[in-house]
Amino acid sequence: MASEGRGSDRHAAAALQETMEEPCSRAFRLKLCHNESIRLVMVTLQLSMQALVEAIKKTFSELKSASGIVISYGDSEGETITVETDEDLNLALGDMSASQAVPRFSVREKAMATGLAPAKPSSQAGPCKFFQSGYCRNGSRCKFSHSSNNSSTGSTSIVRPVLLSAWSIERWLENLIGRSPADNIEELSSPPGLEMLCKVASSLQLTRKAADMLAKLLTRDEMRSSMLRHETNKIYGSLADSRYAMQLQAHMTNQMPRTDEGLKPYLLLIEELQLRTSDGWKYLPLDAAEKLIAELPETPLRDELGERLGGPVFRKIPIIPSKDELLSVIPTAVPVNKVGLRYTSVLEYLETHFRLLREDFINPLRQGIKQYINRQGGYFAEVRIYSNVELKGVRFTLNGIENKVSFVAEKVRNKTREINWEQSKRLMFGSLLCMSRDNFQTITWATVAGRKELAQNMVDLRLLDGSDLDASFKYVMVESAAAYFEAYSHVLKSLQREDMENIPFKSHLISLVKHVKEPAYLPQRAEGDRYDFSSAFPGGTKEFGQFKFHILQDWPEWNSTLDSSQVAALKHALTKNLALIQGPPGTGKTFVGMLIVKLLLANLKREATKTRHFSTAEDVPDLCGPVLIVCYTNHALDQFLEGIFRSEKNVIRIGGRSKNKQLDGRNLQNLLQLARENRDVQGAYVRKAVAARDDRRRLEAEIRRCVDELNLPYVTETLLHGVATEDQITNLFYLGRTSALAGKKVVEAWLEAENLRYVDVPARRVEQVANRYAVLDDEVEAADLHDQTVNVPREEGRRTQGLAAPGDGGWVHVQTRRRNRPVEAVEQQQDPVVNNAHRDEVPLELLVDYPDVWSLPLRERKRLHEYWLDEIHANAQKELTRFKQEYEAACIECKAADSEIQLSLLRRAKVIGMTTTAAARLHDILVALKPEIVVVEEAAEVLESHILACISPYTKHLILIGDHLQLRPSVATFRLAQRHKLDVSMFERLVQSGVEHTMLKTQRRMKPCIAKLISSIYPQLRNHPSVLEYEDVKGVKSSLFFLDHNAPEEAGHEAGSKVNLAEAKLVVELCSYLLKQEAYAPGDMTILTMYKGQVQEISRRLKDRFQCRRVTGRPLGPEAENSEATDSWMPRVSSVDDFQGEENDIILLSLVRSNLVPGKEDEGTIGFLKTGNRVCVALSRARKGLYIFGNAQLLALKSPLWKGILHGLHQDGLMGSKLVLCCQNHPGVETSVQHAEDFLQVGDGGCSRPCEYQLECGHACPRRCHPESHDTFICPKMCLKPYDGCTHRCVKSCHGREDPACPPCKEPVLKTFPTCGHEQSVPCSTDPAKLTCRSPCKKLLSCGHACPEPCGLPCAKLCRQVVRKELPCGHATKMMCPQDPWTFSCLEPCRDILPDCEHRCGGTCDAPPSVEHHASSASSLVPGTAGTSAARFSAARSARDHAVTGHARSGSSAVIPASACVESLAQLTLEESESSDRFVELLDCGHIFEVTGLDQWMDMDDSAETCSKAIVLKFCPACKTPVRKSFRYANVVKKKLHQIELVKMKVYGHEQTRAGMGMLSRKEYRQAFQIFTEVIKNQPGNFEAHLGMAQALRGLKEFGYAVTHLRFIAERSSLAADIRSLPVPRLKRPYTPVPSSLNLSFVAVPSRSLTIQALIQWGSALTSLTEFSDAVRLCEIVLKHDSTNGSGKRLKEMAEKRLTHQVVEAVSAEFSARGHWYQCPNGHVYVVGECGGPMQTSHCPDCGSIIGGEHHQSAAGNTHSTIDGSDHALYSDHTEPY
Repeated sequence: MASEGRGSDRHAAAALQETMEEPCSRAFRLKLCHNESIRLVMVTLQLSMQALVEAIKKTFSELKSASGIVISYGDSEGETITVETDEDLNLALGDMSASQAVPRFSVREKAMATGLAPAKPSSQAGPCKFFQSGYCRNGSRCKFSHSSNNSSTGSTSIVRPVLLSAWSIERWLENLIGRSPADNIEELSSPPGLEMLCKVASSLQLTRKAADMLAKLLTRDEMRSSMLRHETNKIYGSLADSRYAMQLQAHMTNQMPRTDEGLKPYLLLIEELQLRTSDGWKYLPLDAAEKLIAELPETPLRDELGERLGGPVFRKIPIIPSKDELLSVIPTAVPVNKVGLRYTSVLEYLETHFRLLREDFINPLRQGIKQYINRQGGYFAEVRIYSNVELKGVRFTLNGIENKVSFVAEKVRNKTREINWEQSKRLMFGSLLCMSRDNFQTITWATVAGRKELAQNMVDLRLLDGSDLDASFKYVMVESAAAYFEAYSHVLKSLQREDMENIPFKSHLISLVKHVKEPAYLPQRAEGDRYDFSSAFPGGTKEFGQFKFHILQDWPEWNSTLDSSQVAALKHALTKNLALIQGPPGTGKTFVGMLIVKLLLANLKREATKTRHFSTAEDVPDLCGPVLIVCYTNHALDQFLEGIFRSEKNVIRIGGRSKNKQLDGRNLQNLLQLARENRDVQGAYVRKAVAARDDRRRLEAEIRRCVDELNLPYVTETLLHGVATEDQITNLFYLGRTSALAGKKVVEAWLEAENLRYVDVPARRVEQVANRYAVLDDEVEAADLHDQTVNVPREEGRRTQGLAAPGDGGWVHVQTRRRNRPVEAVEQQQDPVVNNAHRDEVPLELLVDYPDVWSLPLRERKRLHEYWLDEIHANAQKELTRFKQEYEAACIECKAADSEIQLSLLRRAKVIGMTTTAAARLHDILVALKPEIVVVEEAAEVLESHILACISPYTKHLILIGDHLQLRPSVATFRLAQRHKLDVSMFERLVQSGVEHTMLKTQRRMKPCIAKLISSIYPQLRNHPSVLEYEDVKGVKSSLFFLDHNAPEEAGHEAGSKVNLAEAKLVVELCSYLLKQEAYAPGDMTILTMYKGQVQEISRRLKDRFQCRRVTGRPLGPEAENSEATDSWMPRVSSVDDFQGEENDIILLSLVRSNLVPGKEDEGTIGFLKTGNRVCVALSRARKGLYIFGNAQLLALKSPLWKGILHGLHQDGLMGSKLVLCCQNHPGVETSVQHAEDFLQVGDGGCSRPCEYQLECGHACPRRCHPESHDTFICPKMCLKPYDGCTHRCVKSCHGREDPACPPCKEPVLKTFPTCGHEQSVPCSTDPAKLTCRSPCKKLLSCGHACPEPCGLPCAKLCRQVVRKELPCGHATKMMCPQDPWTFSCLEPCRDILPDCEHRCGGTCDAPPSVEHHASSASSLVPGTAGTSAARFSAARSARDHAVTGHARSGSSAVIPASACVESLAQLTLEESESSDRFVELLDCGHIFEVTGLDQWMDMDDSAETCSKAIVLKFCPACKTPVRKSFRYANVVKKKLHQIELVKMKVYGHEQTRAGMGMLSRKEYRQAFQIFTEVIKNQPGNFEAHLGMAQALRGLKEFGYAVTHLRFIAERSSLAADIRSLPVPRLKRPYTPVPSSLNLSFVAVPSRSLTIQALIQWGSALTSLTEFSDAVRLCEIVLKHDSTNGSGKRLKEMAEKRLTHQVVEAVSAEFSARGHWYQCPNGHVYVVGECGGPMQTSHCPDCGSIIGGEHHQSAAGNTHSTIDGSDHALYSDHTEPY
């Protein structure tokens, strides 16, 4: 039953709650414990005390009487609470439901509970001493009276034993241990209790068991850390002179068996007595305790007990966890931050925060690595995974040795776009990385040292703990997603420092003493506590004269802008050495902090430092160091230092992440560089830095030498000394150099078995070797016989990690080498005779001393060489390890030298500002600077350990400014915040513990209606009169409103993140509407949300809204292409956490969470919204206007805080499902909006009424009502002013403001030219005398044809008429009138039959292919002679040439090839050819052929030439040279090249292209891009690769670059002419799809189907670029050539639709309302301007139909179009305006 009772039931708490709410509840279970017996019972009746007692009596039969039963339970704080009434029972059940699965009650008899004698019954409990002193932490559960008028002085206490027997003492101690520690303190601190404790401690009847019980009783945590120090001091003080204290050594020695658990109470008691008593140490056996602890076996608790032996154990714990700790199932015990309780010692205080902070950064790594090892898959929420990590290079820097690695980042869940490394917080500088190559069986730790090449998937690492990376392995790298190691490591190291035991303010930090004293430096001042306030309050000088007074006394009153709470805070900060100032939102805590620093600087003098930049004449300094300003964030630090910098210029900021330009000149690094340039650094520091730098460079050279030795492929003579014998070195290199080695190096030749025979072995060596050396001679002979040489370079024979020559940036690239086959395997393959003859191996110990190395066989040479190399590498590795350690030490020396230089500059400053991380990192410098005043801004956001790292033993004044009711410190592990209270800051812990603090009570930020939202959090907060003067938000009815909705939330891209799309749309629309009010700039408004996912969603929508058009409707201009310029037109979007400490005029708050399920209200959750601190921050950022979007029902159900806030909003009428907008121009017009689409009613920022404002030009504004000024408005209407001198009107757009004068009239009219009398249509304002008449000329030319020129131009000299003329050959053809028929070539085909082969002549009449064969049938060369047409033509031409020139054509004597027939080509001389022949020269070889024959040769089929089906280029018939450069046969050459390219693609590029296409199907665009890049590089004409490349670029969102590849395909296709008019995309950088050196004239033509596919992809890319008109044109080209293409049709429809909406949106922005759009009878839309009613007709440009209308009536068939979202025309009978 006991084991069964220990089980758990998850539903018990829910069932128990239901039972409490329903009288007739269902049965549920209870655990009842009595006398170490545990029973599990089922309660079926209504739960009450009576029912519980009855269940107890039935369960435990020995309990007969109900009056003798005591029922109790243990609460969450470990205290025992008695249950006596039904009210107590309900409180107990409610307390246990949150911490226990099954409620558990302890049952005892009253006799056992009250000691040895029964207690007297009392009707009323006595008064509670805690309550009488002011506070009782037990509250209503306290069993004592909290009534002030209760006169009873008795108390319920246990009965003390009368006789001090051993048994009675043990029973008394058992009863005390069974009660709560609070009862123990009350009992033992009372006079009877102290008397009894003294008697027991000095009793001779105190047994070992009783001694152990007493030690455990007095060392309970609650008693040791109790706030009732007066009572507990009396308890511990009573033991000081007791026999028990004097015999502690004997009690510890008698522990059998002696365990750490048994000794621990005694050790804790010894420590407590040391702290509590003044002379208790005299009797404490510390030496004996330490000796006993040292004898304990190795146990986990020994370290804790042994802190008194070699110092605290936590100081020895490494910051980086071990593998066992990282992979442990259950982490080691983690302490709890004591909130409200004191720490027992400084060491416990430091250790608690050390272990908590360390566990906070280890836990995310532990959980993520476990998930990875277990291969659970899914999204890694705790860590980020990087795979395929490989070492690429090593370099030496000032910070140590850095390693460059490449990696592959795992994809983020639900994200397809690439990581934006510039803005990402991945792999930040200093981030801790856990690396492993064997599934985390071994671990290597590193930190990020450089991130400049993250875009190329490269990062620089610095390895920790002297580890190395092996270049021949691939690693997995894990980074914590929540914990930034840089912020942890320095703080943890600071907490481990020994000087931290001397931290100041121990009485407050450890013991929680409430009263705070004045700063210790005040009495040291010459003027004491008398301060001068004139620097901060100049008005006080006029009022008081010399404005000085004693700050420790009462302050005078003076006129200032400070309120009373700010003055009180100022006084508190100046007069308390530990000042706590709580500043609620808007109370000016930052202003007060800057005022405090200003007064401190004005009244406290620094120590004199004699330098050229700083000097003082004061003799007695007040401070030894500067004032240190510490902030958690860089933004807060910049803001604080900027305020101080206005009055004090001697400020230095540490850290390079400042965004404040004013502080750039005061940055430490800039000052350091300036000091070096001006030689303003002490010589000793410079010499030290130079020496350290030289030492580092020397060690770098030594490391490179060692690495070179590790990568040696062969031994060298120098390195062999000390490894080989001198005889071996002499034999190897002397004989090698004196022999003929064919130019090879000695060792290479020796290993390759060169034919150099020195095989005579000394006799003494033969005797030593015995039979083994006989084998050597045989092996040598066999090797010589076969003359086999084996070349095994060292880099191929071993796996080593090498360094090549230095590359860019000082990097030394790593060479990865892998082990090849063993030497034995090589020998077996190349020297089988040796291998088969002798398998025995000579012992290595005999080879290492053998002097004649040239006589060794090949196998033994390699073995000996391997031995030598191993020895050299071992020595080099030892030296490398030593030099690496020395190099790291030298780097530390360099840093130390630089730190000295920095320290010399910092000592000159009056104020130093840094973040908490920088303060921890520079702890040594802070100790040297000795800053006595430390101011921490936003201290409630800083972890206590971070503040501890900022203070030093020299700190005398600590000022903490913050607000613990706002954001708490952020931690990486939620469990540590909830259970271990890690997120409780030092500020909050001290304030809650009652340490003196002050609070600012007047807020000057929020309007009263907004400040009312946080009144439940800050009841004392008052409004400053200035906030009452804030004006209301323009355009909205109320300045505060909660817009309620039930739109559901969605999961975000990142783990745990949420988004709400409906809220995002509403927020963007309201933001756009408010910006249109002309009263607010984007910087006046901020959008806040609780989740990062919603931040990204709203930012994306805002960028889409502001990318192309301002919210006012005007284009952004060219600067919109710059992202920074675009962001300047956008309000800031931020998470609530990132906006802490900031404010703005208007805040739009998106709460996101909306997951309420109807009927299942318990299932809804609100996440971060239940945290009161975040709610407080979110509701207090606005000055003038706050608009909240959320699900009110869900918030009210899940949060009492939200329930109260929403109740107040509902009562004030500031909550609802509709937000009421009001028009500035029409105050009575209101518009209610509920959804994002409702904002279309007020698209211009006003209302739906027309503007009707009269512009300067006289027209009425055509827009809808808008608050925007008309100063820059351009009137879109037509001018229509009448011209002077004609009846026409100006049809230009209105130009009243720009140019009042109308342009000349352009209306066409008929006018008569004065010179010729012709009439012609010309512009109305043009004089016809200045124009040229374009009428036809009536004059005739000499040939009789009419002149072709216009009337106003001179007549043409040549006739352009085409006429038909007869050629000399008898044929007739058309030609130009002036052309001579004798110069015209007849192109009619020749019909003659060739006499030799009887084939028909294939030439033309003008140039037959064989003139000489025609000549045989011609008897005479005179006109009229019978013969062929060719002969007649040739004779006629020859006669004419002779008559004209006086000589006939002559040929050359060179032999040229000529074609005699189509079937064969003969070579003819020019003398044999006719004058009418035409020839072609082949540029590739220079041969000349007659054109007709060569044409037929080029047109012949390949099979006819080569008698095969091989695809080859056409070649010269004479020399067989391939024809490539002939322009006449370019098409033939391209055709052949295309066929060859197709073959090459199939042979070479098909596999890679197919692999790339497979990657595209898997959406691996980056890998596909690399594949296609390689294919195109080798085969530029592979159009399939270009198509795949375009698809990969589209997947990578690089649409412009994708278009270049698609255009390349189309331009080389048969459709090239159709796409020439399409514009070329604008790219960020020059880009060509193929190498520029490629000769594109010989690239083959892509197929039609592939071209069509490329055009479709092109159109899709253009739609992504919003180039819809060009996309439509491409689709039309596709459908022109493939009318049935479905993809083209769908793409065209989508592009046309989006183009139409784009046009509609652009045009509609110029109108004040909807309803301007109409459609023609065929459905084509058009717009009607002005009032929206048609006043004239025209023709549709798409179909020619009549469009428009007259007198506001549409033409027949024309109807209103709803394309702009309207349901009726603007000018219609509908009275409701848009």
